[in-house]
Amino acid sequence: MMHAAAGSPFAARISADSSALDWIPADVSVLVIASDGSFSELPGRPAGEQLADGSSLRAAIARQWRSLPPCWRFLWIAPVHGSWHRVSVLRHRADSALVTERRMDPFRGLTRREVDVLHLVADGKTNAEIAQLLWVSTSTVSKHVEHLLQKLGTRSRVGLASTAIREGLHLLESPGLPHYSVTEQPLGLPRPDLDT
Repeated sequence: MMHAAAGSPFAARISADSSALDWIPADVSVLVIASDGSFSELPGRPAGEQLADGSSLRAAIARQWRSLPPCWRFLWIAPVHGSWHRVSVLRHRADSALVTERRMDPFRGLTRREVDVLHLVADGKTNAEIAQLLWVSTSTVSKHVEHLLQKLGTRSRVGLASTAIREGLHLLESPGLPHYSVTEQPLGLPRPDLDT
């Protein structure tokens, strides 16, 4: 749901000061989310396709913004066409947050599946746990981890996790959760044993 900028006191203050968003480049989409979960577009700053009313990114942010740290950057990969987007959620007190989104190139040639694995490594999951969540074999996960170590120029899982956080490559929603459609098992079938 989108309201006028006056729908949120924070959005109204930003709208009243035309220079308040000068620090954000013009190609960055901006929204404000209020405590009731409503979004406000700001004058002269269109929401853009990924943050448009009814978008899956907007819905994901509405579900999770209160549980994020006060300043959080993450990667959003568009479900339809696979484009990469850097998203930031900057909380303003407890009642609202500024949301920014900007399209980006894939980081160091990472694939979508490598990003899924990187996210789960950063969450402290073992290869076996990642395999269960992504419906693949542990040897497949091991190969992905090996590729990640090479592409990100680090030697350990801790290095992968710190790179994911530092570069904003963590996903907003964890692979393997019910609303994460890329990894859902079709028709509710049991997971096959891929390691035999």
